[in-house]
Amino acid sequence: VLVFGIGNVFFMFWSVLGPTVAKQRLDGASSWAIILVVGGLGAIAGGAIALRFRPTRPLVVCVVTPIPYALQLVALALHAPVWLIAAAAFCSGMGIAVHLALWFTIFQREVPAHAQSRVSSYDALGSFVLTPLGTAIAGPIAAAAGIDHALLIAAGAIVICNFGMLLIPSVWAIRGGEVTTTIAAA
Repeated sequence: VLVFGIGNVFFMFWSVLGPTVAKQRLDGASSWAIILVVGGLGAIAGGAIALRFRPTRPLVVCVVTPIPYALQLVALALHAPVWLIAAAAFCSGMGIAVHLALWFTIFQREVPAHAQSRVSSYDALGSFVLTPLGTAIAGPIAAAAGIDHALLIAAGAIVICNFGMLLIPSVWAIRGGEVTTTIAAA
C-alpha cells in the first residue's frame, strides 16, 4: 500500500502536466479530449478482459498491469503525436482496469470478511493520501527540470515502484483460486 501510495504521487503528473502539454504542443482541449476518451475506451476494454482473465499469480499481474501508465507520460515527454499518446492512454486505461479488478478480487478473497472494512480503509488511505502531494509538486518540478524531464521522472518512479513491489515475497505467494459461481434461485 505504501509503495502504491508513492507511485500515485507520480500518477498525478499526468493530470497536472498533460493539459499543459496539450495546450502548448498539441491542438489544446480537442487533442486532450481525444486522448482521455481513448484512455477511457482502454479502461472499458480492460474491464472486459478482466471478466475472464484468471492469472495463476494474480498479485504479480496486479502489480505489473499499471506499468503502461508510464507509457503515456513518456509519449508526452517525447513530443509524440496525438494518436500515439492516445494509444498509450488506451494501454494505460486497460492496465489500470485489469489492475483494479484483480486488486479487489484478491482483497475480497484474502482478507477475512470481518476485517474488510477496516483493511479497505487503510488501503484507501495509504494509496491515496499522497495524491495531493503529487498535484502540488508536479508544477514546481516541471518548472525546475522542464516539463519533459518531470514527465520522465514520473514515468521512471512509477516503473521503479511497481517493479520494486515484485521484490516482496508475498506478492509471489498469492495464487489464483478456483472460481465458483452461485446462481440464486429466482
